[in-house]
Amino acid sequence: MNIQRKADIINYLNYLKELGDKMDKVEKVKVFAELYELINYYYEYRDQPVKGDFDFFAELEKRCADLDLDYETVVKEFKFKKSL
Repeated sequence: MNIQRKADIINYLNYLKELGDKMDKVEKVKVFAELYELINYYYEYRDQPVKGDFDFFAELEKRCADLDLDYETVVKEFKFKKSL
């Protein structure tokens, strides 16, 4: 394999890495939007019965894990009470 071909392959791999990084950032924004909607849901419906088998805290924990946030800290910071 010649030097130019190796350089082309390395450049392409770097391009794919950058593309992957951007996709991760886009995905994080989507997850953040879901987290934002969950927080709004909590404050809008906290005094009402839960519909179906929806588990707010399981959903919150999943979004926190996806965003690499400490779940317990989020619960404390937003003063979420598990007695929904």
